[in-house]
Amino acid sequence: MQFECFVETGFRFSGSSVLKACRWGMHGVWFHSYRHCKLGRSPALVERMDEMKLRFWTMGLAVFLALGFATSATTYYIDDNANDGDVYTPGFTGNDSNDGLTPTTPKLTLNNLLSSTNLLPGDIVLIDTGTYSNNVVIGAGVNGTVDNRIVFQGSTNRAVFTASGNIITINGKYLSFSNIVAFGVSDASGTGISLDGASWCDFEQIQIDQIYSGIRVVNASNSNSFRRCKVKSKSAPFSTTGSPKGNSIEKSVLYSSAGVGVAAIGGGITSLLESIV
Repeated sequence: MQFECFVETGFRFSGSSVLKACRWGMHGVWFHSYRHCKLGRSPALVERMDEMKLRFWTMGLAVFLALGFATSATTYYIDDNANDGDVYTPGFTGNDSNDGLTPTTPKLTLNNLLSSTNLLPGDIVLIDTGTYSNNVVIGAGVNGTVDNRIVFQGSTNRAVFTASGNIITINGKYLSFSNIVAFGVSDASGTGISLDGASWCDFEQIQIDQIYSGIRVVNASNSNSFRRCKVKSKSAPFSTTGSPKGNSIEKSVLYSSAGVGVAAIGGGITSLLESIV
């Protein structure tokens, strides 16, 4: 008897045989007895197998890329020369000869980290409890992405930057800052945080005190957000000049000893919500 049998696996059996019994097993169809039976693959099976190979290859590539991006992000540590109240580097102090890659080898200054390391999207900089007596400039080459910001996170026990002039100047894009204090040497001059060309940056729980000007947003510094910030200054606690656009303030306290308030020139602030000025 001639037969040709297609089963759900796509295998084709053809030949001359008396088919006595057929059972479904773990590996497809098998016969109790056969004679001159040939096993082949149907065209439909080949097409399905090629499709499955493509799917597995695509899934593997996606996993590889995901793991690659996940492992590319790096956490850096910064600490002053004391251990009081440390959160990220307990028992260790900062030294700029360290690599800053572990809690036991923190850098001493943020400037040294910025000059010796190319920060990439997704990187996290943990700034431990202490006082950092230097001006900081985060340049235009320090940029995250819309989905993967570079994070500068201070200790909840106060990471204080103090200096004369502009204490922290930011030129980069897609950056996040939290739990950072800028404390001036007097209220006669200086700016706590100055944004110049910085855009799409987030500021959360920033505190600025004893300074002439609190936060200055100048030139093309667009779409920056400030939430839960406390700013006390002699002049304007928040001011914009040049051509910034789309900046917002939310749930913040802005105080000026001279009663200046917010000085927004040219529409630099588009949203001021639930704040005390």
